[in-house]
Amino acid sequence: MVKIIREFIHEDFLTAIGTGSKALKSFKRFYLNLYTKIEKTMQYTLKRIMDTHPEWIEGLKRKCYAVNGCCAMVHKDLGPFLNEYMYQDALQILLNEQQIPYQREYYFSIEYHGKRIAHKHYIDFLIEDQIIIECKAVEKLCLEHRQQLWNYMRLTGKNIGILYNFGPIKGQSEHYYLHSDGTMYMF
Repeated sequence: MVKIIREFIHEDFLTAIGTGSKALKSFKRFYLNLYTKIEKTMQYTLKRIMDTHPEWIEGLKRKCYAVNGCCAMVHKDLGPFLNEYMYQDALQILLNEQQIPYQREYYFSIEYHGKRIAHKHYIDFLIEDQIIIECKAVEKLCLEHRQQLWNYMRLTGKNIGILYNFGPIKGQSEHYYLHSDGTMYMF
């Protein structure tokens, strides 16, 4: 339990208040409940599409083929270790050259209790009004990056998402398909 809590709390704070105090136990309980709530609301059933619906693979890959090629070309030409925005700018140039319809920094907002929330979310690229591309330039992709893409897909109703990491020496890409039943498929 303390291991989970330490992800949220700085180690010096835990040392300062001690491990046996009532305040710490209450604090741990609060953060464990928070962690459980986050885990439940951010949970998706994740499956490999090849294991359940291999007939979908060809169509999905065909939709993503040109975009994957553009991302790979940008990574090959610019190399690793640059700023995320440089890759996005280069990808925009290449999408224009390839005449692939897109919107950069596509924004959306959501409604809550019948009212529009003022804060807008920005998607790096929306391709042909179908495919979300989320660009990263990090050492390696992590759960938070995937959750961000998955939530964008869920909230916008766009069912194809590509998470592309330009940061490492060899580019990383992950492809997801969100089915109408809420299942997230990797392909």
